[in-house]
Amino acid sequence: MAFGERISFVTTGDDADERLIREYVVPAVDRLEAIDDCTGVRFSRFGMDPRYDRSEVMLGIYGDFETVIRSERDRWDALVEDGYAESWSREGPPFADKSEPVQRFLGRAYVLGSGMACEYFDRFEDRPELVEEVADDDGRRYGLWCAFHVLANNMGYRAEEEVDAYERLLRDRLVSLTELRDYDFVRDRIEDVRTELDELECTVDELEERGGFDYYSGPNRR
Repeated sequence: MAFGERISFVTTGDDADERLIREYVVPAVDRLEAIDDCTGVRFSRFGMDPRYDRSEVMLGIYGDFETVIRSERDRWDALVEDGYAESWSREGPPFADKSEPVQRFLGRAYVLGSGMACEYFDRFEDRPELVEEVADDDGRRYGLWCAFHVLANNMGYRAEEEVDAYERLLRDRLVSLTELRDYDFVRDRIEDVRTELDELECTVDELEERGGFDYYSGPNRR
């Protein structure tokens, strides 16, 4: 899955990205992956980037991408004619500046993430909040972050590994925000994180004082 081709669909923005993904990309993924020697399909969207008035949805095709392109290009032309996209174009291989092992891993990871996103689109008509969609009587907030935890847990990762991953993800997103927003914005968010960590330490102290909390009582509970 190291080698493939990217197809760019230029759109008018985030709402157009959503429409194109829901009405074309998600239904197309299984069909494209069923084409002989296509080893995976992934997609990325860019309408959340505040620096640009227009956007694009990038489709990544792995394996025999030439066969996929020949099979699909008429549909892509129709997407432009019907107003789903302003244009489409070939943009070359994904992650071409990376080493082959990195290309292979990122290809597999992006295909996996795109498949999970397709499942999300099948299950949710409206986009739930990542942090706070609902809250319980104790004020604990539940959002789609719960799905990230369930995914990591069900794949067999330990809680410590999950925390390590979120630390890396936090760093990656904050660095990205220096370009998407500005440096002072990121400095303010770093201060917010410090405040949250201070509050978290207070929570740990409180839990220790009262002897912990009921997390999981084991498989032999009655």
